[in-house]
Amino acid sequence: MYQLLKRLAGRYRITLLSFLETDEEREFLADLEPLCQRVVAMRRSPPLRWQMFPYEPFDEFRTPQMEEALQDCLEHEDFDLIQLEYTQMACYGCKELGIPTILTKHEVDFAACLRRAKNERGLFSKARWFYNYLQVLDREIRLLDRVDAAVCMTETDRRELAKFARPVPVHV
Repeated sequence: MYQLLKRLAGRYRITLLSFLETDEEREFLADLEPLCQRVVAMRRSPPLRWQMFPYEPFDEFRTPQMEEALQDCLEHEDFDLIQLEYTQMACYGCKELGIPTILTKHEVDFAACLRRAKNERGLFSKARWFYNYLQVLDREIRLLDRVDAAVCMTETDRRELAKFARPVPVHV
């Protein structure tokens, strides 16, 4: 992602909003700041609860702090494109903004869950991963409704996503 940002920075003005998973990641912001017009980074703390059958996949990335930061950027700057990296960030897509929005998917999550369900040996593990597959499939496809297009890393992932993603264009 850093190399992509570096290449884009030569041609475009970039505002970067990002989560930090650890405090140690702050040291990398100094490398990003010269490439961007603005960098907003905030520490994300995943919820401490563990559930055997999670109700809402990806919900842990929707935070009031990120929503406020995004809203602040939208109020003070004009954007030609919003690019969301990873499915977890698709919750911030909003077609009503009138700004083209692209979701970059490093993996089709529901397909990964289904592969895991097929490879598990125990009945309980198979059932848990199959349930996760259904939950993630539902959420992942609903999140695609928030964006104008998706980009996958492989043709295999593009085909899997395109089965469910109509009418959102899916590219590699």
